[in-house]
Amino acid sequence: MFRVVGLKAWLGRILLSCLALAAAPLAIQCLQAQSAPAPVPNAGFEEGAPGEAPPGWYGSIRPGAAGGPGSPFQARIDTANPRAGRASVRLESTGTVASDQFGVVTATVDAHPYRGRRIRLTGAVRTQVGSGIPVGLWLRVDRAANAMGFFDNMMDRPIANPAWADYAIEGDVAADAEQLVFGMLLAGPGKAWLDDVRLEDIGPARSAGTPPPGVDRPRTAAAPGDVAPRPLDARGLANLHAFARAYGLVRFFHPSDEAAHADWNALAMLGVEQVEGARNPAELAAALNRIFQPVAPGFAAVTGTHPPSRPIPARPAGAVGALRWEHVGMGNDGAHLYHSARVAVPGIAPDDLLAETLPGGVAIRLPMVVWRDAAGATLPRAAVALPASAKPAGFIPAGFDRTTRLAAAVAAWSMYQHFYPYFDVVHVDWDAELDRALRGAATDADDLAFRMTLRHLVAALRDGHGWVPYWEPPRGVLPVAWDWVEGRLAITNVGPGAEGVARGEIVTAIDGVPAGQALAARMAIFSGSAQWTRTRALRDLLAGPPDGDAALTLTGAGGASRTVHLAYRGTSPNASLSEVRPAPIAELAPGIIYIDLDRVTEDQYRARLADIANARGLIFDLRGYPRMPPEFLTHLSDRPVRSAIFAAPTYRLPDRRNATYGDGSWNLPPQAPRFTSNFVFITNGGAISYAESVLGVIANNHLGDIVGEPSAGANGNNTFFPLPGGYAVTWTGMRVTNRDGSQHHLLGVRPTIPVHRTLAGVRAGRDELLERALATVRGRMNRSAAAAN
Repeated sequence: MFRVVGLKAWLGRILLSCLALAAAPLAIQCLQAQSAPAPVPNAGFEEGAPGEAPPGWYGSIRPGAAGGPGSPFQARIDTANPRAGRASVRLESTGTVASDQFGVVTATVDAHPYRGRRIRLTGAVRTQVGSGIPVGLWLRVDRAANAMGFFDNMMDRPIANPAWADYAIEGDVAADAEQLVFGMLLAGPGKAWLDDVRLEDIGPARSAGTPPPGVDRPRTAAAPGDVAPRPLDARGLANLHAFARAYGLVRFFHPSDEAAHADWNALAMLGVEQVEGARNPAELAAALNRIFQPVAPGFAAVTGTHPPSRPIPARPAGAVGALRWEHVGMGNDGAHLYHSARVAVPGIAPDDLLAETLPGGVAIRLPMVVWRDAAGATLPRAAVALPASAKPAGFIPAGFDRTTRLAAAVAAWSMYQHFYPYFDVVHVDWDAELDRALRGAATDADDLAFRMTLRHLVAALRDGHGWVPYWEPPRGVLPVAWDWVEGRLAITNVGPGAEGVARGEIVTAIDGVPAGQALAARMAIFSGSAQWTRTRALRDLLAGPPDGDAALTLTGAGGASRTVHLAYRGTSPNASLSEVRPAPIAELAPGIIYIDLDRVTEDQYRARLADIANARGLIFDLRGYPRMPPEFLTHLSDRPVRSAIFAAPTYRLPDRRNATYGDGSWNLPPQAPRFTSNFVFITNGGAISYAESVLGVIANNHLGDIVGEPSAGANGNNTFFPLPGGYAVTWTGMRVTNRDGSQHHLLGVRPTIPVHRTLAGVRAGRDELLERALATVRGRMNRSAAAAN
């Protein structure tokens, strides 16, 4: 699906560099005493003289190229037309504003009272800006060691209203947060006013409150407190499997205040410490009770295969109702579509008490609904405390530690168990995958080895959005492009540094490993359909150490074999050599315009809009990821069109039972000018997510032909979930089906005109998919001309 990014991320990096704070190292914590929150300074801007800077606030203005104090923004107290009281603050440009300049009015408060909580920043804003000038509230969480936590500046939903209105940002505060920094942002010429600023604690955090991992490792070597690798015995494996099952049930479906406030990554590690060594069912039941009763009053584990009885808890004195969890998806997506909340219910029914037999000879009882009092606090309160961790003070969880690795496997598996929406499509033995991941986690040598264990776990789900973001060593790329053509790895383009290699040569081995075997090994670590994992694996095969080279065994058209050594160049696999294609917008023949949606910018598109509108034939190349919003689709039909069905699930019960689904589909009305109906789209297995949303509009509304190969088969808002040790997992958080309800996942958008590359075409330098698209458009033009005569 489409998501606006770019300006938000850029401004986030700038604001962090301008306002970063030093802080203390992160330590593992379960529960933490918190002080009372400090009020927002001068929240209504009632302090300060008109025309002066607002006391308690300051401006962090990015200087122009010359630097110095001449930045063209200022923030001043303004008594004209405040939202409330006598004044507001006015942020305005005072001179010529360059495209990379912006102004902010900023305040800060101590983050310690909000650690592990979800907060809402609200402010009243009005604007006086031109079209396209972004204004927004902004909120950033500064973490330890200059790390940035949650950040949002509303650049994906900018404010342009000239009248006063309230706007809000919600986000989670990380457990190591030091300071909250917030205010209002003006990214261009104009004026904006801010008044009545509020900062609220709205409940427990829904995530770790940190951006997706992947850039920095928590640490780079083993440290005191790390447990060395060792295999799991049968008893330990059964114990951890039982713990994983109980962990997910309690974490996601027991709504007590204690569970809602818990540090679940820390609790996962504590559970591994307590549970693995249990020698029999009695010790396992005792360990589970030690772990879960402090956060889930009413939890009970007993020995045997018969769960404890399930009497409805008596209504405590002072109870006015009850609570249960309601999850709309899970995890963290950029559109804030997925969220979880404890919702009020009248009372507790028999089915609200879960009883289940677990591995290891134990069974459990767990309330999924709990009583609450008039103040909203849940009842009963926990009567016992969590046991102490064996880790030393200040321990930083990382993949060098066996406990951390096992805890991360438990957390990832349990989350997917309850929230992955495609188990009915992929038919994976998820219990077996847990055992495989636990065995790998127990013996992995370091953090990078465990990264691969997690990637194999995610790969089993066959989700094209599935991945394990984590630090990668620097990598370069080979100076060639290649593709899997007619069952062989064929060179499709050659760049500088690959002199002597010819387009169309077959790579039969890479560093002595048969090419098909090397490709299959890379495909095994990626998640998704065959067409998508092959696309990703082909790209990944090009990457290697930037100071190394690869020995490629090549076979030419005549059958002769030779070995060449090519150096890895650059520092990123994103620098891979591209296939040869026309310019992003090109007239391929009189009246026929080609638009490469993977490369064309919105400015380029709008500059040629008149030509596109007057074209007799259009070819849209979607062998990649579009860079434009979906507005162009509104010119391709004279009637409203709908996208595929984007169904965000709502879960109230474990294991996805009785999930309900919404429909967040696009509804696109027609818009002038109407483009020609003689158009085709080109696609292949590299088209994923938003690309498939675009293709789905074409396919589901029968607007035109699609030439090429099936798309990736992974659409919908992707999301991420943080794990112990700096890892995270990503996946598709919603169910996407075709408009008629048929399966999209794994199958993708199927072409109406299937075309596959051939070795003869590669050797001749032909783009066979583009040729077929051009022939299709020309054929229609010729038939129209013949009909007119």
